[in-house]
Amino acid sequence: RAAAGPVVEAAEAAEARAAEVGARAAPSPYGGTAHPPGAVEAALEEYAGFVEAEWLTEAAAIERTAASLAAGEILALWASGGAEYGPRALGRRSIVADPRNAAAVDRLNRLVKKREPFRPFAPSVLVEHAGEWFEGVPPS
Repeated sequence: RAAAGPVVEAAEAAEARAAEVGARAAPSPYGGTAHPPGAVEAALEEYAGFVEAEWLTEAAAIERTAASLAAGEILALWASGGAEYGPRALGRRSIVADPRNAAAVDRLNRLVKKREPFRPFAPSVLVEHAGEWFEGVPPS
């Protein structure tokens, strides 16, 4: 097999060791509270004047998101399902910015995350484009 890289090898080793000791799969990290019907609307009404919100179809949301990211905006998106939990969890919510835009990355660190600029982000790309952005991507 082709060299998979240390991350894949570590995951495979952990999976093999778990099988040896009979470990069970970890529970889903999405076991937190889900928003009941009407809760989002109520919160938006309570904070009217502080936040902007607009209900869009999925197609319109995708188009608007792409245009906003291309314009250098930072977006808070997609609150759905049970909240994620853990030390660095966003609560199953996403903060999205274009990593190619240095100004957006700086703004994200300074204003949104309020952290030092050296801390990494968790980038997402379509699997078919992973090799364009990352080194050592194994073939899928």
